[in-house]
Amino acid sequence: MIRPAFLLFACLTASACATSTPQDVVAEYGQAVRDGDPKHAYALLSPELREQTPYPEFLAQWRARRQSLLGSAPGFADARDTPAHVTAELGYNDYDTLKMTLGPNGWKLSGGVLSIYAQDTPRNALVSFVRALESRDHVQLMHFIPSDYAQHMTPELLAADLDKRKAEVDDLVIELKANLHEPISVRGAQAFLRYGEHKVTLVLEGDAWKIEDPD
Repeated sequence: MIRPAFLLFACLTASACATSTPQDVVAEYGQAVRDGDPKHAYALLSPELREQTPYPEFLAQWRARRQSLLGSAPGFADARDTPAHVTAELGYNDYDTLKMTLGPNGWKLSGGVLSIYAQDTPRNALVSFVRALESRDHVQLMHFIPSDYAQHMTPELLAADLDKRKAEVDDLVIELKANLHEPISVRGAQAFLRYGEHKVTLVLEGDAWKIEDPD
């Protein structure tokens, strides 16, 4: 499945993509800034971004950054003459996704070619964690345990614990795989993905996202 995304300040909604150009959307966002219309600006965000940023939170940030947004408004208008960079993502198995960029010579690969156990984003970390968990790659799984817990753990101890809870772990893998592409909310150095009545909690340590609580 290919999921195109325009690299813009504001993400596009499905309806906006169908009826306007990327430049139009940026200009419309700029007009909403000039008009002091946060509801219209919020409507231009993608469903995923709205899921991550509920309207009350968006409104609070809008008010707090009102002056800086107004200062950026002329740039939004100038975007009408700026080419848009179009990207796509293609998932080719349960875990791996190739990123592509559309340029003058057609589509070219731009990411995902070597990142089997990437932890640079919450999404990549979650996908990598589930992959390692399903394959029982205990050495790799150690990289996803926050430092406070990892200092009391070894690959051998982890393997023994997972073996004792095999049925529970197998069920967890199934549930997580079914929800890998659900929206992830990021709050500073923490990130959350809700699935059913459960919630995955991730924490950022240095440049790597780790799994604090998978369920």
